[in-house]
Amino acid sequence: MKVLISGQPKSGTTALFHSIKNGMGDGTVTFFEGAYSYEKAAAVESGKLLAKVLLNIHAIDIAARDVGLFDRHVLIVRDPRDQIISRFLYLMYHLSFVDDLDKRAVYLDAVRQKEQDPGSVSLMSLYRLQQQLEGKDPDELKGFMQRSFQRVILLADTFPEFFVLNYEDFVDAKLDALSGFLGFGVEPAEVAAQYSRVARTKSYGDWKNWFTEEDREELLDTTQPFMDRFGYADWSLNEPPRIDPRTGSDYILKLIDSRKSS
Repeated sequence: MKVLISGQPKSGTTALFHSIKNGMGDGTVTFFEGAYSYEKAAAVESGKLLAKVLLNIHAIDIAARDVGLFDRHVLIVRDPRDQIISRFLYLMYHLSFVDDLDKRAVYLDAVRQKEQDPGSVSLMSLYRLQQQLEGKDPDELKGFMQRSFQRVILLADTFPEFFVLNYEDFVDAKLDALSGFLGFGVEPAEVAAQYSRVARTKSYGDWKNWFTEEDREELLDTTQPFMDRFGYADWSLNEPPRIDPRTGSDYILKLIDSRKSS
């Protein structure tokens, strides 16, 4: 059995990878994200192969020849609004401005204001501040998001052989359909220690606390095609909204510490 996993960053691909790996058992050859290439995978002689490929905006990572290498294909999708928040926070692991203590303080102050009074600060204003402090053009954000979501839709439409797994079902351990598709049992698994920093809430629906009405209006056109394609509909926000610092500013600080030690 040769299995290919794909999805956007921060959509549960790492946890799914470990769950399927456990189900495939010993002797499985694995390729994780950047370690994958068609040439290397095609050269594997083992009958058990598992590869994870992230979708990004630069090029179509998965072509027909890649798909043809594998017996089973899984696309994991996540509510785009939760994915936006998770990706926004995780970016702090990669952005260079966190090494500037003054800029870091400005950013953390803004996030903490959001935590104290969620309705007073829009998510998109924090996103733009993040980009400005990094020296990037914040006006490119929505285009980036739109292209990212379009790529997932394109993959699903181009390759109907992909089993589409909703992240929310994965979190709720509703995996019978996936297990039936793969032909072996899949159960939630712990992520390997070196990838543990990617985990934040291990839940869903937190966008209802982070989004404001301003965010909803601004991101409606960006997210709606993805939502329509993969079955996300609700736009109601929590009232009152509550943001736990453990999944906000504390999580950012944990990422910064992890960045220092890497």
